[in-house]
Amino acid sequence: MKNEQFIRNSERLFSGIFFTGIFIFFMFFYNSHFHFAEQFQLFLLTGDFFTSRIASPGGFNGWLGDFLTQFYYLSFAGPLIIVRLLLVLQLIIKRMLAFISPDPLLFPVSFLPSLLAGMILCNEFYPLTSITGFLIAMIAGLIYMRIAGQTRRFIAGIFFIPLVYWLVGGSYLSLLLVIFVYEFLVWRRSGKDEEVSRAGNGIFSRWPFLASGALQILMRNR
Repeated sequence: MKNEQFIRNSERLFSGIFFTGIFIFFMFFYNSHFHFAEQFQLFLLTGDFFTSRIASPGGFNGWLGDFLTQFYYLSFAGPLIIVRLLLVLQLIIKRMLAFISPDPLLFPVSFLPSLLAGMILCNEFYPLTSITGFLIAMIAGLIYMRIAGQTRRFIAGIFFIPLVYWLVGGSYLSLLLVIFVYEFLVWRRSGKDEEVSRAGNGIFSRWPFLASGALQILMRNR
């Protein structure tokens, strides 16, 4: 019991130091980046602008990223937005790793995507949409992993793939990677089961990729 409490407190301390450091960096050492990014984007809070953006794949992610970017003109808002997005991303990855293994040694790994995302945002040519799109894909991946039963996950995958593709565009490939890795791990765990079960797992692992290919073909032929 005391060991679990120590691990929990250590994780909170590490998280606090990590995200406080990111906030301090963007707030005091790289704040000019936000003013540079904000002045080169146009955002209109109107219904016509919203519908025109979501009319194409990835448009919603672009709209969301631009909506958040408009607050960059406030000195404290940019760092706060980034820290909140990276915190949510870290928590999502932490939950996903918990489905794979409850080993607390995997906890530091959950910070790697947030760290890389923070480094990417230091480049002015990478907009905030690169993070929001990946985050939406990871949220969909976590929901997929939480679904019990192969049939339900299969149906969810067929539904999530086109939905996430339309919301975030190319970032949906991150969702496909999550589905592939998770289904492969499920297949490995059930590797000693019946041949029928293993064949079924193989089908469920391949279907999302078939659906992805069909979706891309349909979109290119529009």
